[in-house]
Amino acid sequence: MLRLLLEQFTRDIRIEMRLRARRTITTLIWSIIAGLLALVGLIFLLVAAAMGLTPELGAAGATAAVGAGTLVFAGIALAIGQPRRPRVRSGGAAPAYPAASAAAYTAPPQMPPPATDPSSMRQEDRSGKTAMAITGAALLAGLVLGRRL
Repeated sequence: MLRLLLEQFTRDIRIEMRLRARRTITTLIWSIIAGLLALVGLIFLLVAAAMGLTPELGAAGATAAVGAGTLVFAGIALAIGQPRRPRVRSGGAAPAYPAASAAAYTAPPQMPPPATDPSSMRQEDRSGKTAMAITGAALLAGLVLGRRL
């Protein structure tokens, strides 16, 4: 019965992973298509802007103006996209911290030495206990379900 439950569990996991992979691939493909269409639209917009400025600035001037405007917008987008760094205060001096004196120091309270008896040692890492509890609950649920089927 436990084998049947494990086979069903692995089959469900495989189906879930296939669905997630298909969803991710579909999203990726549509995002690429949308990005390419946006790029084509931007190119058409820039060509139209250059054609509109040609009578006033000439062909070379219109192309240069549109290219410069595009570079300005790219620079602004790059500046906005950069991660923020903490600003250094002008003045050059580092902030002053109060000096610690030996009189202000107090020793921490003394802890007793650890016990040498292994049964009295406490286990700080509880992940093993949690995993065992989950495994035990799964085993118990499998036995109950197996008895009912």
